[in-house]
Amino acid sequence: MLQRLTQNEGRYPSRETCIRLNNSLGNPVAAVGGGGHVNFWGAINSKGTGCFRICTENTSSDVYCGILENYLIPTVQLYQLKNNYIYQHDNSRYHVSRQTQTKIRELDIQCLEWPAKSSDLNVIEHLWSVIDDKLKARTMCSVKELSEALSTAWLSIKPELRKKLVFSMSNKVYECIERNGKSIHY
Repeated sequence: MLQRLTQNEGRYPSRETCIRLNNSLGNPVAAVGGGGHVNFWGAINSKGTGCFRICTENTSSDVYCGILENYLIPTVQLYQLKNNYIYQHDNSRYHVSRQTQTKIRELDIQCLEWPAKSSDLNVIEHLWSVIDDKLKARTMCSVKELSEALSTAWLSIKPELRKKLVFSMSNKVYECIERNGKSIHY
């Protein structure tokens, strides 16, 4: 599977490849409607949009460890990031569990430390807002339609937006420090 991903020449992994990988990367986001829900996990970096994971199961430490191993690491390999990246997630219970912390050490993932109850500067939160706006323009009547719409929205993220978000991080951190941790304008 990874070989096929790398043949994509560092652009977007194909929808089929991501679906075959079971789809995933970044921070889980729940979308609800019509009696069903899905959890979405995705990651971005300056080189591209990573694979993503859409599922109906609740996120647990087991599920999250699987995401790290089966979606984050292949994306790191796809974009040849090696040790040239810092992974950012929040302090959700399954992110900070003993099981997850052990998996992070095992996979040699360098995480950005983030104090509890601090300003949320994760660039992917802005991206969820963009995706949410795209989804609001559509009517979805089933979990399948919602999953397909999420997949389409994720795969249509423009490189300019992705780069702008990733490269805004240093400014966000600077402004947060200047404001003594209070909310910032981003």
